[in-house]
Amino acid sequence: MSRGAGRYKVDRWFDGVRINRTSGAVTAEEHRKRNDFLTWLHDTGRLEILRAIAANTLSIAQAYAAHCAGKLTFAVSDVVLDRGLWEAVDAWLPGSAKADGTRDHYTRMMRALRCTGALAENLTVRGLELVDWQALYNRWPTGPVMWNRMRGALSRFLTMMMGDKYDPFRRAVMAKLPRADEGEGRVPDLTPARFWEILAHVPEPMQPIYVLMVGTGVEPGVMTSATLAPERQALVIEGHKKGREGVTVIPIAPELWSYAQLAVPCSFTPGYLYRRWKAAAVKAGAKDLRLYDLRHAFGQWLVNAGVPQSVVQVGMRHKTAAMTARYVKQRDRGVNASVMAAVLFGQSPAESPAPPRPLKLAKGA
Repeated sequence: MSRGAGRYKVDRWFDGVRINRTSGAVTAEEHRKRNDFLTWLHDTGRLEILRAIAANTLSIAQAYAAHCAGKLTFAVSDVVLDRGLWEAVDAWLPGSAKADGTRDHYTRMMRALRCTGALAENLTVRGLELVDWQALYNRWPTGPVMWNRMRGALSRFLTMMMGDKYDPFRRAVMAKLPRADEGEGRVPDLTPARFWEILAHVPEPMQPIYVLMVGTGVEPGVMTSATLAPERQALVIEGHKKGREGVTVIPIAPELWSYAQLAVPCSFTPGYLYRRWKAAAVKAGAKDLRLYDLRHAFGQWLVNAGVPQSVVQVGMRHKTAAMTARYVKQRDRGVNASVMAAVLFGQSPAESPAPPRPLKLAKGA
């Protein structure tokens, strides 16, 4: 046992479980009682609770308070469910995932949920089952994709809190959260000519970054940490999103290499890249376009140019073919429109416009 920074600390082992945490006591006598309490947990076979304390799911003070109130049995849920929700979320976030990007994502999603004001500040974890999730879904401000991402973050939180994704409480809560229909996915109305028009409103030193993003399909968050491999004339990225983890080497065409050399390393944050692109799009009269639409444009332009779906899937680093199918569907809608125009106005299908030639990503294309 040790005392540091004005707080008492416990450092003990119980059947392979290490408890190395502050006890939350403010006096030596109170610290001794909490230390004895840990021994009692071990001697009475409450290893699940000791593991929860070691994993930071519970604090020693919370478990001890539940014990003093006569509410502690053998299950961690007896204490977890009565914790303050936002206190539990704040304690969970630092260890919620291995990757920094995933932890940041969970932080944003839980912050978005809190900012709705639909969940009281004094709500307990147990209170999640009483929330009117359907009403919150009906007025969710940021669309179906963000709803499903928030839903996924909440699911992960409950899984780690309860220790099992099949826990009855977790399943009861998640059953009440509607799963939003995201449709076929966003396919922006962005042509190469429109891209260059918007780019003209971007500060010149930043323009190569956007050219490289649309030319490689790299996401904003990945772009900021990308490097170059000059000997291979390639872009090296490291993905963190599920299904796109790990290092990928992307060959760069000679026409794009000069842009790559000016764009990498990227010294701007994803947020700043977004704001500059959005401002440029608004000035060009395309206020609905987003920065991530450059990635979608990469996939759509390749499909329109006749590149096979399987090849586009590799370029997009999509886990499944279904994720790439949206671009094929959009192209096929255009084919249907051309054929129907030919039928309506007396042309034969053979006389309808030919498919577009492969695109060259260079200014003036």
